[in-house]
This record gives sequence, structure tokens and C-alpha cells, in this order.
Amino acid sequence: MREIRKIKVCESKRYNHSTNVLEEFCSIKIIDSQKKDPYFPVYPFSDLEHKAVLQEFVDLYEQELLEFYKNGWNYNFASFCIVNDYKNTIYGISRDLDLSMVSRFRDRWFKKGVVFH
Repeated sequence: MREIRKIKVCESKRYNHSTNVLEEFCSIKIIDSQKKDPYFPVYPFSDLEHKAVLQEFVDLYEQELLEFYKNGWNYNFASFCIVNDYKNTIYGISRDLDLSMVSRFRDRWFKKGVVFH
């Protein structure tokens, strides 16, 4: 059976311990035909109001996100935008960016409503 992996944007809930409120937000879900349960990474996410912007981000970078989460970097999304010199590899969005542009790239998406670090 051929492996099929895709990303879906979904609405999620999290408990805010400081305010004792159950908050709703949008996150991504990685679906893998080889695994029973989907994977819900912490990043990227947005508030409900910016769900369409999160979908735009996923549409633009779905392959990079799938590659990133496939290679075991699930715990450190900051490395998604940084060249990994140690392993001589480049992950995710950095393929298209000079490293000096990473902060501007993150800020641009943050201003649109997507948080990924």
C-alpha cells in the first residue's frame, strides 16, 4: 500500500491554566495512511478568526511541513525555518529564504494571524 500523507486544518481546544478558560483555536492535523491515529503538532496554529490564513500557509508549504514532520523534528518547530548545518540538510521554508529573512518571514505570517514560533 502506498503511503498517503496530508495535512488538514482543524478547530481545536486547549485549556488556559492562567485564566481557567477552554480556548478554541485552529491547528493542523497530519494524516498518515500508515498510522492509525493522526498527529497534531503544536505549530503552526491561529485563532479561529484567521483559519483561512492558516489554510493558506498550509497550502503554500504543505510538502515542506510534511517533510519536516516526517524527519523527526516534531519537538522543535523553530528549526523549521533554519538550515541544519550539523546534518548538512535544509528543512522547510528555509529552502526559499536567506537566513537573514527568517525573522521577517515569521513576522509577516504572524501579522496575518499564523503563529509558528
